[in-house]
Amino acid sequence: MNKGEITDARDGKKYKTIGIKTQMWMAENMDIDYKVKPLDSDSVAYGSYTNSSCDTCGHYYTWAAAIDSAGVFSTNALGCSYGSTCSAEPPVRGICPEGWHLPSMDEWETLIDDVGGMIDAGMVLCSRLGWGAYVAGSDIHGFSALPAGMRFIDRNSFPQEDDDDEVFVFVGEAALFWGMTESGAAGSEYFYPDFVSQTNIDEKYALSVRCLKDAD
Repeated sequence: MNKGEITDARDGKKYKTIGIKTQMWMAENMDIDYKVKPLDSDSVAYGSYTNSSCDTCGHYYTWAAAIDSAGVFSTNALGCSYGSTCSAEPPVRGICPEGWHLPSMDEWETLIDDVGGMIDAGMVLCSRLGWGAYVAGSDIHGFSALPAGMRFIDRNSFPQEDDDDEVFVFVGEAALFWGMTESGAAGSEYFYPDFVSQTNIDEKYALSVRCLKDAD
């Protein structure tokens, strides 16, 4: 097990890292604040949000924020916000520190295969704490997937830019992370202690982000 630590030069925050076979992952959720004014009323807010009831969850990011659609740190996903016809061009740094990127769904699949497949991955990658009434993970690889859930958005009241509108769901039940599909669109990874699944989720919602180190 190859454990380490990096410092995000943008805000000085430190993150634990973990090497699992050929990949180097962050062992904590991204926690940089990212607030960019939406382009118009139909655009998803380039927002990051915090859950006051979970101080270890990190920030929750809309898809546009996760891929840095505003081009604050890189341009591979410039303009690819909610409802756009463009596709991000991986590898996409997104809101990750320099030298790291938002993982593709294929890279998530590599991680899952490396630790035993979809059935076993949940138990060995999920954290030992925070699962409420659910059976906790063994976290034998140190990946520590936290059951942060996600920030839910009511379609009927979108866009929501006021923190008073935040509703967090699946907290203590599931870890949800953004990932890039082959087409450069949004995908997501669900982690539970008893299994892992991949799906596409509405880009308006806000999920956790785990960053993957760029290939040497």
